[in-house]
Amino acid sequence: IVTLLSHVRTGDSYVLDVERWRNIDYEALRTNVIRHLERNGPINQVIFEANDATGGRLLGDLSRSTNYPCRGVKPRTKSKVERALQILGMVEAHKVHLKAKAPYVDFFAKEIADFGPGCRYSDCIDALVWALLASRQYVAARVEEDLFERQMEGFSLFR
Repeated sequence: IVTLLSHVRTGDSYVLDVERWRNIDYEALRTNVIRHLERNGPINQVIFEANDATGGRLLGDLSRSTNYPCRGVKPRTKSKVERALQILGMVEAHKVHLKAKAPYVDFFAKEIADFGPGCRYSDCIDALVWALLASRQYVAARVEEDLFERQMEGFSLFR
């Protein structure tokens, strides 16, 4: 799971927290996800990859039992590498930032360095990709909203 903070004016994204859990049952996963969300404060949107039984179940469960705005996504491609290519420009433009001394940095940096076809772990990278894709939509919507507001300056129904 990845928690991301995005600056809608600049398009910069800041990775606040990353956690990975392996070989745990559904209830432990659910508990860990809720703790992660509670620890990381107001959440704009929780995104789940809903193409497998666990993701779909967690999406439905948290949608019903919490106030977090949950959204399921289904990949258009099966390859995590292909999905990652969609955000490569953001990374190359230095729009993605990691906290230097965060507890996740060591394992996440290793996962980033090892990422590619046949890598052992890539779930956190994939979660980051989904978060960045959603962030890109928010930034684009905000830019459109600002443009609309500027275009509407000087208009009034009551002048």
